[in-house]
Amino acid sequence: MKFNPSFLQSRWVVAKSTDYGNTFSVDVKASGYSGAKAEVCDCCPGAIVSSGSTSTVLYRDNLANIRDIWIGVSNDKSNSFKNGYTVDNNKWLINSCPSSGPDGVIVGDTLYSVFMSSGSGSYRTYLSKFSMSSGILNKVSNLTGTITGLSQQNYPRVASEGKAMAIVWKQNVNGVSQLPILFTNNIADGFPTTYDMVDLNDITNADVAISKGKVFVVWEDDNSGTIKFRSGTFSTASNSVNEIEQKSFSIYPSPTSDFLTIQIDESVMANSKLKITNELGETILTSNISKGIPLKLNVASFDKGVYFIQILSNNKNYSHKFIKQ
Repeated sequence: MKFNPSFLQSRWVVAKSTDYGNTFSVDVKASGYSGAKAEVCDCCPGAIVSSGSTSTVLYRDNLANIRDIWIGVSNDKSNSFKNGYTVDNNKWLINSCPSSGPDGVIVGDTLYSVFMSSGSGSYRTYLSKFSMSSGILNKVSNLTGTITGLSQQNYPRVASEGKAMAIVWKQNVNGVSQLPILFTNNIADGFPTTYDMVDLNDITNADVAISKGKVFVVWEDDNSGTIKFRSGTFSTASNSVNEIEQKSFSIYPSPTSDFLTIQIDESVMANSKLKITNELGETILTSNISKGIPLKLNVASFDKGVYFIQILSNNKNYSHKFIKQ
């Protein structure tokens, strides 16, 4: 986070090193997308996640005290952050910083974000799913259903490896602090409807990591003043999300100056719709898909630039990016 000399104009910036931290590049701004007067919530920690050449900064925004979660996105290895999007639809109006930031992971084309919001009137934790290629917020949902005696939830953290994903957070139920965990070894199937309990009582903050078939959870015990640790094992699911999507939906060539060929698996094509958007999120083309594989689109009239093509089928979202030259 960075400020001006008067400790105003708070914003998130990114500086990168290519020599193991010996030197860093000039920082670039990665926030301020919600409006001209937007600042960042300056007590809420941010997060940065990367996948390939894509980097995403997650942070709590502050536009006239609307403090939802936003992201700045770079597609050039953090050299610039040209686009920003909201991944939170709670419209939380609060005139002070809640001191609780987001966390996230990228799996395939999807950014999974976790955060706390009291936009509904209750402090609850949320999971957000955002398509990196199309710039579309697909879903925002509570991590849990109704819990009898729940007073608040806060401080969620998420980790992934392959298709496996885990989320931990703090909650208070009937006056007892709890450290729950949601886990799935295949995020394509979603999370289970019930969570497991890591620990009870005297829990401050927690974090989670996944590596080589193991889940690791650490947290602070504010009674003993110590850091505690638990781990567990799981069986990995076969095939990555990228491999599954690639088999279902592919496009070529990219870049293209005239025609774009779309190859879609028969199971995906049924009752599906096609949508193309530009870098600004504006819809350029929509169409129902009926017959004819592969499909061939004439994009010669499109302006030069980057476009996102999306196939919506059976409540699933398949996305690819292409360049019109």
